[in-house]
Amino acid sequence: MRLYHETALRRQADEPTIKMLNLWHSLCKEKIGIPIEVMIGNRREHPQLKSTVGEVYTAFPVIIEGKIVLSLWLDSLSNVNSIIVTHEIGHWVLKLKGFRGMIYQPEKHCDIEILLNSMAHHPPLYALQRSLGHEPQIEIDSRADHDIKIFSKERETSKKQFRVKNALLLADDFLNCSSEKRMQLEEIVKRRHLNTARYLWKILSIASHYNLLNPKQNLRFSRKVIRKLKLGDEWYVADELEELIKMAKKTIK
Repeated sequence: MRLYHETALRRQADEPTIKMLNLWHSLCKEKIGIPIEVMIGNRREHPQLKSTVGEVYTAFPVIIEGKIVLSLWLDSLSNVNSIIVTHEIGHWVLKLKGFRGMIYQPEKHCDIEILLNSMAHHPPLYALQRSLGHEPQIEIDSRADHDIKIFSKERETSKKQFRVKNALLLADDFLNCSSEKRMQLEEIVKRRHLNTARYLWKILSIASHYNLLNPKQNLRFSRKVIRKLKLGDEWYVADELEELIKMAKKTIK
């Protein structure tokens, strides 16, 4: 399992990616007190990620040789999509900017937890990317096209858990995709997934009352969705910034 230094990433990076990296370092110094290098690796060489089916892109902090780094795992290290790079780093920039996710205590990192946090954080993430010069709309609409194909073929599930998961996934599309894609999704949902649509409209109605680009309102939105969709009481607010600070302290001698 190899991780390559940030210099390798910077050598092939475009200007928006450089800006995202610089913003990450600036916030690390401000919030944590030390620089945290972004290192890149091929996820197919990672013990836990290599067996996952489909494309995988993710980032998370690790300690390498006594130093905390942000490990960025890409599906391939050739023909790297810079929009995806700033997307994954941007998730962590948002955490340093005060955006916080929700954790489901009985089953951490379950599908509903991941979909809820992605849905809530994608609007500010896309706004961040655009502010630095990257336009993610093609990637957003490509995902919507994939969901249009899936939901136009699949029958609606009878289980609430899967309806909720599908509603969270669709809400992510509805909040971010182009109006053309939104119209296509709406027609399919109304025609083939009426029970899922009830959860979807509820989520979108809640979203309309909050500014998702504001960290505090974003968190209030997630909590309201959990409450209104009756997703259980055993949720708590994640504090990844505090976890980063604890990791950093372990590496300071």
